Amino acid sequence: MNESPGPGQDPLAWRDPLRKLIRDIENFPAPIIAMIEGSVWGGACETVFACDLIWPPMA
Repeated sequence: MNESPGPGQDPLAWRDPLRKLIRDIENFPAPIIAMIEGSVWGGACETVFACDLIWPPMA
């Protein structure tokens, strides 16, 4: 596992695309609404939690 971070290093680096997306969502000046249909796993879950409002799809 050569891609594992070294001791004391954050596994999600500052330049990681997911971390950048999360920071951009958190710093966006307007409310961000996540509309979720179905289950959300992994990085998508963290992305949704960074949003201001989570909304279910309309039936």
